[in-house]
Amino acid sequence: MPADLFDISSLASSALSRAVVRTARPLLDRLLGLATLNDIYRTIPAAPDRMFPDLVLNALRIQVSDHGTAAIPPAGPVIVTANHPHGALDGLALASVVRRVRPDVRLLANHRLACVPELAKLCFFVDPFNGPAAASRSRAGLRDAHLWLRRGGVLIVFPAGEVAWQRDGDDRPVDSHWHDTVGRLALLTGATISPAIIAGANSEAFYQSGRISPWLRTALLGHELLRQRGSIVQVTFAPAIGAMEGEDATRLTDRARRTVVAPARVAPPGVLLPQPAGSPTGAARIADE
Repeated sequence: MPADLFDISSLASSALSRAVVRTARPLLDRLLGLATLNDIYRTIPAAPDRMFPDLVLNALRIQVSDHGTAAIPPAGPVIVTANHPHGALDGLALASVVRRVRPDVRLLANHRLACVPELAKLCFFVDPFNGPAAASRSRAGLRDAHLWLRRGGVLIVFPAGEVAWQRDGDDRPVDSHWHDTVGRLALLTGATISPAIIAGANSEAFYQSGRISPWLRTALLGHELLRQRGSIVQVTFAPAIGAMEGEDATRLTDRARRTVVAPARVAPPGVLLPQPAGSPTGAARIADE
């Protein structure tokens, strides 16, 4: 096992803040559940005949209830697109469910998850946050994902690139703007898009932290995963869609998005969403971290 599997100091933006986080690491491990996650990780058995997400879900006593999996094309390249209400749980749940239909499944995942050795054969890693090194970090992962689809595989993608951290007036999680990577990959490879809807939400503390600091809400994701122990996650698949004649990547991505989430509640980059009644004053700005 890696010596520091859940090192959140890498999320800090400056040398000083990283030093502060390292100093407070023992306390943060307890508060954020990182020590518990490490303990659970150590208990996961080596089982080559079982996929890692299934082992993790079993260790967390989380069940996945799936509906509409018959809509997933049984052969040929497929891109499974979904909303992102929880965090790591969404990828674990989708990988587990899709593999019941198609064994040839991979995920397009955040490069920060590359520290988990068992995910190396399951994921293509990219940097979704548009920082200075994002393009170079993502190049290899996107190339491998493109080749995977060309060979007829299934690719799971969360087009928002980050966990939903705002809510609408009904307190439902709101995805950030969807990147058109999913549309471009579908057009380049001839892949069918299989939209999936994941039910659920994170805690009030997570959404409040989203208004304070991107680092803080990311640091809380481990705690949110532990909070789901013993729960049932519902995943529903909508009918698959293909590109229409003359459709570009942006329009295809938007059509997939509208299948998954209410279009009026997904903000494009830089747009301010109205906050739910009773929330703190001020609207949080949606932007790629």
